[in-house]
Amino acid sequence: RVILHIFTNISRHQVSLSVLVGRQSLSILTDVVQMFRDKMDIFELSTLLLETFVRSDAFVLSEYSTHEQRRCLKEVLSLSRKRASARSSPELDKGIACLENVICHLEGGTVIDSEKKCPYC
Repeated sequence: RVILHIFTNISRHQVSLSVLVGRQSLSILTDVVQMFRDKMDIFELSTLLLETFVRSDAFVLSEYSTHEQRRCLKEVLSLSRKRASARSSPELDKGIACLENVICHLEGGTVIDSEKKCPYC
């Protein structure tokens, strides 16, 4: 949790963000989203950070946008939506909104300037 908060704060600065964003960091964040999808606060922070990373670099996005990554994130999104229908929470709802944006960007292959769904962005 603390590390995700630190990375989130660092990612607010464009110079620092460019150092953090890379193919490996995006893969690691996808793993974090998947592993901690049941812990709402970690899910929220990791999806927010993943969305920030995806929005920041179109080249990394094109490298990252593999079928396997999209499939994994879609499965997590599906499970999260089911969980949200059973019991909703602000953290889970924000995480789902960020994850929807990430998937939208990945499927488009480029970062799209659209109405942001995530209340943090």
